[in-house]
Amino acid sequence: MGLRWKKPTPWSLYKSSDLFWLGVGSAVGLGNFLAIPGLVISSGGVPVILLHLMGLFILGGTLLVGEFLWSRWLMRPYWQSYQVLVPSGSRVSWAVPVFSYLAVLMILPPYLMDMGRLLGLAAGEISRAFFKPVNERTLLEFSYSSSYFRAFFALAVATLCSLYPPRILARLLKILVVGAFLCWVFSAYIILKSFGTVGLERIFYWDNARLDFDAIFKTLGFSLFTLSAGFGVMYHFVFYASQAPLNTNKKEPTDFWKQSGKFMRIAGLIVMTDFLSSLMSLVVASAFASQVETVELIRMFSGDVRVESRTLILDKVPEVLATKPWGSFASISLFMGLFFAGMASALSILDIAIFTLGNELHWSRLRASLHLFGFGALMLTIPLVPTLAQYMRQAGADLLLPLSSLVLCYLVGWKMPRRSQVQILGRGLILDRLFQLWRFWIRYFAPLFLVYYFVSFFNGA
Repeated sequence: MGLRWKKPTPWSLYKSSDLFWLGVGSAVGLGNFLAIPGLVISSGGVPVILLHLMGLFILGGTLLVGEFLWSRWLMRPYWQSYQVLVPSGSRVSWAVPVFSYLAVLMILPPYLMDMGRLLGLAAGEISRAFFKPVNERTLLEFSYSSSYFRAFFALAVATLCSLYPPRILARLLKILVVGAFLCWVFSAYIILKSFGTVGLERIFYWDNARLDFDAIFKTLGFSLFTLSAGFGVMYHFVFYASQAPLNTNKKEPTDFWKQSGKFMRIAGLIVMTDFLSSLMSLVVASAFASQVETVELIRMFSGDVRVESRTLILDKVPEVLATKPWGSFASISLFMGLFFAGMASALSILDIAIFTLGNELHWSRLRASLHLFGFGALMLTIPLVPTLAQYMRQAGADLLLPLSSLVLCYLVGWKMPRRSQVQILGRGLILDRLFQLWRFWIRYFAPLFLVYYFVSFFNGA
């Protein structure tokens, strides 16, 4: 069966600004904010930050552009490519919702459990900052109650929000992402005002001796997979942009498809947004770093008794902030910013799954949302079993995501005609040179890195 590039319909359903928020909502998540400080402190300081930025552009950005191109060419995501690659009449309908269930199974439960914990932490800080002891007891009981019920509450809120039409959902994602950054900026301002730049100097040290091959490999791998949840969002990002408008009497601009390099620019904005969240996390971590010497800080994150990065952000930083006058407000702002970021990622993941089920199985948005709500509630029981939760998280991060990325490299780098790629991206002197680099990276560099990642994983590295 031949592969064809489908041209866009005359009008765009969304403006490009709305489309951007559909993609960026999944990139600004909890994992990047909670993990990057420990990685930077333990592996060399500033060199790791620079490697992280390079990895985001070279690996993460390469796959983001690849996802754009493949989805734009076939009008379906690469995980549904079997529909155009298998012979006509083959019965593979069972594979239609596979990605939707895998996303909810592998990615959503950890996000929801973290969001439940954040609600509890925020409630505890609010009780200490605003309420009298009689009311403080009630809120403290809520903050220390089972995180499962608070995670279930977060799932219910995310499901209700997912019922909104895509246009409104894009605006909601914009509010969540902007709200997250505003909360982080407020926390960073209080931290820098209270502790100065001593902590930043201890985190932003430069030690080439600590930047060995393992540290480089770990940093590049983290940079690649921190954007992995964003890859799937690109499908309905592109699909929505090619549909007829909801209100046919209102003619919206069609400039989105006419600007050369639009996909590369949007991918670059998403990568930079992700990198900014990394820098924010380092500023927040500087509150604790200001209380510990650089040598002791490195020992804590790379010695025999290691401190987890999420422990640093969620436990140790609030303890230090509690000693300052505005510390409780900074902690509340930090926790709420993380909750907003987690909700944006959860909504993006749910929207991918809901859209896939609705588009491929012809389900209504309500039916798909309720179906995934029940499935997600069932999957929330997995984190209650630590061993099983760790196995599922490892299977998703170390097997499913790199395998998915490797398939994308093969499909876009080797199966998609070069002329179609140029036709979609456009032409231009700078764009042509960037295109040559991108094509080399997705055909050779990214696949070799992913293959080595697999080999290292199975060898126990």
